[in-house]
Amino acid sequence: MAAAAPLPIQEPVRGVPTYAQHPGILRLTGLEQVRRFQHGQLPHEPLWYLTGLDITESAVGSATFRLPVTGWLANPAGIIPGGVLAFAADSALSTAVQTAQGPRRLAATWDLALDYVRPPDARADAVLVTARLIHAGRQQALSEATLADTGGHLLARATSRCVLMDIPGELPEPPAAPVTAPDYAGPHPFQRPAVGRPLPQDIWHTATGLQVLRAAQRGDLPRSPLTNLLGAELRDVADGLVVTEIPASGWFANEAGTMYGGLQAAFADYTILCAVQSTAPAGTSLATLDLKVRYLRPVPLDGRALQARARMVHRGRQLAIATAEQGNGSYPF
Repeated sequence: MAAAAPLPIQEPVRGVPTYAQHPGILRLTGLEQVRRFQHGQLPHEPLWYLTGLDITESAVGSATFRLPVTGWLANPAGIIPGGVLAFAADSALSTAVQTAQGPRRLAATWDLALDYVRPPDARADAVLVTARLIHAGRQQALSEATLADTGGHLLARATSRCVLMDIPGELPEPPAAPVTAPDYAGPHPFQRPAVGRPLPQDIWHTATGLQVLRAAQRGDLPRSPLTNLLGAELRDVADGLVVTEIPASGWFANEAGTMYGGLQAAFADYTILCAVQSTAPAGTSLATLDLKVRYLRPVPLDGRALQARARMVHRGRQLAIATAEQGNGSYPF
């Protein structure tokens, strides 16, 4: 029997947290920084190698990102969930803010909100996020974005508030020439066939959501590609309450070396959907209508897993409300 294909998070990390490795680029204006990333003059961060998320256009106060639609993005129901769109939106929203900043200024996401219209078309090859700056003050900025697939279908509208920070202290000179990225052997994770598969439809029709989750927790059901991409595990399952966990993987690092906020949003959506699913009767389909995330502090990638706890707040015939909190041991939650 052939050995199972390794998951990306089980492999050595590709890419670097660029600001941590090359802090001198913070001496450039925000647009100059973004343009260096856009034109391949700085190494990609791990998230590019993992998912292919990349910047395609930039100007003062605007940015466009492209997320390839790959098999890795399918959840247990076989669709691309709202959390994946939040994953794509966060970079574009904060980058649109960053393009308008001067030297030694850095934007960090404080909150993120999405209102969903529809999932990407099955034939689309990418999700496009077009973001623009709405307002920038001394300490905070607002941006908004639209998300569409390459078939031209509107998927969601997103907004974000960013905190603006001054970078004090001595900084080295920025790299004078393009920084050569490492040469990695073989295709990158997002370029490979996905590992995992959605659940067969007959399971959804015959089992309650709680039964499905408990079978998944025991390992009696196949894992979805998105579950494998996140490295997510179900730690506790009850009616209306779930606890999930993902590793503090270097694959999830942003340019500063902490966990990318869009990845946290995708993980929050994953956990919230599990909590809603735990109350669903057989034959029920679920989709996120809106998602709001508030970030309290950066998540260090120090080996401590990030855990999320979600619970149902309200469930009606057609609408459910759930909340989630995340923590990695640095504070109780």
